[in-house]
Amino acid sequence: MTNTQVNHKDFIKIAKEHDYFLWHFLQKNQNETGLSLRSTYGENNDTNELNILLKEIEIPYFESYTEDSIDFLHELGIPYNKLWDPNFDFMLKTINTQYHPLVIGFKKFEKILTTLDTCYCTDGVLKIIKELNPDLILNHQC
Repeated sequence: MTNTQVNHKDFIKIAKEHDYFLWHFLQKNQNETGLSLRSTYGENNDTNELNILLKEIEIPYFESYTEDSIDFLHELGIPYNKLWDPNFDFMLKTINTQYHPLVIGFKKFEKILTTLDTCYCTDGVLKIIKELNPDLILNHQC
């Protein structure tokens, strides 16, 4: 079960199966916004920065929606105001973007680092990967 869309209820199974992994919590219809990090599923995967990164650096990766996982994320210690804002209007007014996207790096059952701690960009994801397993970055030829 790697590089798949999952539900927050799959966390225990995922954490048992993987020493470390990335979990991306997206806005619904996020691929229609101007955000550089998009779902790895669907159209335009050849130009998706995250998809390109994940092809280069092999790390278990999962996706869910922030909206469907907000209580799970709050239980991880992320304040609700970092996950949801009724006035958050990022990039496109026509898409409901009140739920903030983020990527979390986990080691087994422990949250290690998030894009809230770094930045919601490929550099932020690279910092998370380096924190999870520096060998993935050190052994990679960029």
